[in-house]
Amino acid sequence: MLNPRRMIGPLAFCTLTAGLGGCATMNGLSDKFDIASRSYNRALRWDDMDTAVAFLPPESVPGFLAERETTEDVIKIVDYDRVRVQVDQKHAQGFVRVMLQWHYDDSLTVETCMIDQIWQYHSGDWTLVEEWQIKGSPLFFFADYDEEDPEAPHPYLPGLESFRETRMIGLSDAEKRKKIREAKRSARKSAEDAATDERAAQVPLARENTSFDTPVMSQAR
Repeated sequence: MLNPRRMIGPLAFCTLTAGLGGCATMNGLSDKFDIASRSYNRALRWDDMDTAVAFLPPESVPGFLAERETTEDVIKIVDYDRVRVQVDQKHAQGFVRVMLQWHYDDSLTVETCMIDQIWQYHSGDWTLVEEWQIKGSPLFFFADYDEEDPEAPHPYLPGLESFRETRMIGLSDAEKRKKIREAKRSARKSAEDAATDERAAQVPLARENTSFDTPVMSQAR
């Protein structure tokens, strides 16, 4: 399975390169990945966020748009080049390394940066699950990959392992049914515990029979 924290050698994948077909272009899965990764990066290039978000997990869209809004009128991407594209056929995962050229809106100086993207094929579509800037001039709406903390979560994308786990990708039908049963039991127990706590909070404290304001002799009578 593709490791999102390091580059995988080309022997593990069918590789797509500009102008060269190879084994990947003969496979429908790889053809779909080629189209998806081109479409997403082209959408970034032309600031077409409606198209870009179609390749993200739904839960990641608000964070993605919030990051873009901060630099919407400040930074312009002028070109992109997918310098490395690989597909893990066995696990239906893809890797793209993209070279971006960009400049500030008030400057003609073109900067470059390198972005690594990790994709997962699920339910008939390719989905972007990780995206890190690994080198070059900081392009602020991309998260920097921290070599000192490689397990740090992405600001809004779920990460490969988390995406696979929550979608139960790679599990057999029996394993999926088991996880669903466990999730239902856990949810039921949480609901029961919450109901118990709520009932306990509603029970009024028992009043003390003895008032601290009543003299001892009066209590005796």
